Amino acid sequence: MSFIRADGTYADYVGPSGRVYPLAGPKQGSMGIQMLEGPEGLLGPPGTVLTDGAARQRGKDFVGVTVDPVELDIDFDVWGKTAHDWAVVNRMWLDDWRFDKQGWIRFYTSDFGWRWIRVRKGKDHRGASRKDSRLLKVARYSQVALAEFPYWRSADYEATWTQTANTVARLKLWNGGDVDVWPQITLKGQCAFRIKWGVNNYETPVLAAGETAVISAEPFEQSIRSNQRNLLPALKGKYFQDALEAGKVTEVTIDIVSGTGAQIQARVPQLFERPM
Repeated sequence: MSFIRADGTYADYVGPSGRVYPLAGPKQGSMGIQMLEGPEGLLGPPGTVLTDGAARQRGKDFVGVTVDPVELDIDFDVWGKTAHDWAVVNRMWLDDWRFDKQGWIRFYTSDFGWRWIRVRKGKDHRGASRKDSRLLKVARYSQVALAEFPYWRSADYEATWTQTANTVARLKLWNGGDVDVWPQITLKGQCAFRIKWGVNNYETPVLAAGETAVISAEPFEQSIRSNQRNLLPALKGKYFQDALEAGKVTEVTIDIVSGTGAQIQARVPQLFERPM
């Protein structure tokens, strides 16, 4: 991104068609679209604090937080040099916002690099033009971009390990986001694996020759599947509990149990409440 100054911010929208619309910063308006001032929803997802209490209790006990989908309310100008140019850009722009397909809103700064969030059209667009937009060669729209998954992402952190003489892998996994996360771990080798960090102590079944198992440690979507079978029932309801804490490096220890040829890859999603 050499065209961005050190103190500049770039934003764009990538539609389901793959077209890229620069919205702010360098190259803004080069596709005939410009994001206007005052976007709402960029400062964090909405949430609800969950509490519990008993009769005659003073106050409530904190139980947790539910994070809701994000609605980004953003105003855009769509314009063209001629009436025909405007009509073409307007059609492309509106066609690239769908209820049934997703695109991406992306931000880039020299401080934090790329962050992006997947969005779809959340509501019908509202037009603010009072005259014929074709004659004016510009239209103003108020749009709602809905992100069911409420966090912004950047590139995953990855770590790998291949067994030699050592039978213990010590992976230092970096969660550089501001949200606690669980890793995805890919395992290969004719052995079992015991995975430990925090209170987690999680042993897999023995893998067969040529078998690759993928663990998703997210508690509400936890799974362990291989290219040959579903391994989750063999764990008899045992789940990961502790997450990788935001802003920290966590050492994850994986013991190789009764076997050889182990290969491990860990991916840590980097999640953020804000795009910058």
